Amino acid sequence: MVVKVEQLFQRIKELEEATQKRDLFREKYCKLDRQRSTEFMEGFALISSRLKEMFRMISMGGDAELEVVDILDLFGCGIQFS
Repeated sequence: MVVKVEQLFQRIKELEEATQKRDLFREKYCKLDRQRSTEFMEGFALISSRLKEMFRMISMGGDAELEVVDILDLFGCGIQFS
């Protein structure tokens, strides 16, 4: 009986360690995901404004626009040019 209780406590300790590792990984993943989205949107804004400037120059006053199709899914839905 004592052996089973020790095994139980060992398993509980292993579960707690695994849970802590998972939580740390999740935090790192979320931080990197936010950084990725932020950097994408910064670059996207720069490209969009430059595109608008260039299109105005070559079309003598026309307008161009880049838009993210789905702001909640930046990397899955693409961008739209109009």
